[in-house]
Amino acid sequence: MKMISRKRAGAGRRRCGSRNGEGRRRPDAGSVYAELLLSFFVWLVIVIYVVPAFMHITVMRKELLIRNEASRLLNAQVLRANKGLPVEERIAGDSGTVFITVIEEGPEGRRVCVKYEARKEREERICEKVRR
Repeated sequence: MKMISRKRAGAGRRRCGSRNGEGRRRPDAGSVYAELLLSFFVWLVIVIYVVPAFMHITVMRKELLIRNEASRLLNAQVLRANKGLPVEERIAGDSGTVFITVIEEGPEGRRVCVKYEARKEREERICEKVRR
């Protein structure tokens, strides 16, 4: 004899919501909040460590660009001084920085120096010897 099982009414259908058909909560119902909290803390750690590093890199990049521009202007002024031409005293750079060029006489001979203002109002200077 073959037994025929009866299906319960609605046993094959799933209900929406956090409760199963028997009125109990599913075991994974609260995991959405835990995952949300975990992802929030992951993003918080990323923001805490990455944003300050990015800001530091941006400031250092700007400082390197200004230093590179000062070096380029110094080379141009040394070439002018070696040819016997007068050097330009004030040069407005591409970055908005003002570069001041001076010729110094010292025991080692003549030097051309370029002064500029670096970050935090600190004055920087780079110098190079002139042949004549």
